[in-house]
Amino acid sequence: MRFTLGEQRLIRECEELSDLAEKSEWLRDAQFSRNRDGLLTWSFTLEVVDRHVPLTLVFPALFPDLPPFVLPADDTVRLSQHQYGEGGELCLQYRPDNWHPDCKSTDVVRSAKALLDATPKNDYLSDVESAHPSDLPSLLTGQQLRFMLPSETARLLRIRLAGHATDLRLTLEWRVGVTEVLVARVAVIGRDTGTCVPVDGPG
Repeated sequence: MRFTLGEQRLIRECEELSDLAEKSEWLRDAQFSRNRDGLLTWSFTLEVVDRHVPLTLVFPALFPDLPPFVLPADDTVRLSQHQYGEGGELCLQYRPDNWHPDCKSTDVVRSAKALLDATPKNDYLSDVESAHPSDLPSLLTGQQLRFMLPSETARLLRIRLAGHATDLRLTLEWRVGVTEVLVARVAVIGRDTGTCVPVDGPG
């Protein structure tokens, strides 16, 4: 039987995970399975300071182009502020935005351990600095309701308002993906559409 490069990589990664479980004192109860979506998973328990944390590593359908991700075994648990909601994926050092072919599933597991080692038992606020950008556009991408006001549009509004009401026409864009997002921006300022259309795009 011949395997594709992706399949060969997956087999190698599974062997390395098994080897890590065998040699690590902080990893136990490891086993491979499939979830309800048919994705390969590796469930394991991390021994973290004064507790045992059951987790599941999930290999996405597009592995190795996308990294495996880690979820708490209990889908109601909040383990860290570096997590996408209760029961959600942990935000680790190795993510879709920095994944590289040299990264391995074992690196993802070690990253989960580092995050939980830095998290107190009864407090999900981890002593780990966020690696995500904190600039306004990046923060806005995570918001479901957004109002875009680019600089040229803001300048036109200041001119037209000048202490009184001005007609505005908005364009609304409904984006459907993992989450549903509604983005609104100013399309026309005032009734004279020939001179008052913002030219600086959606921002």
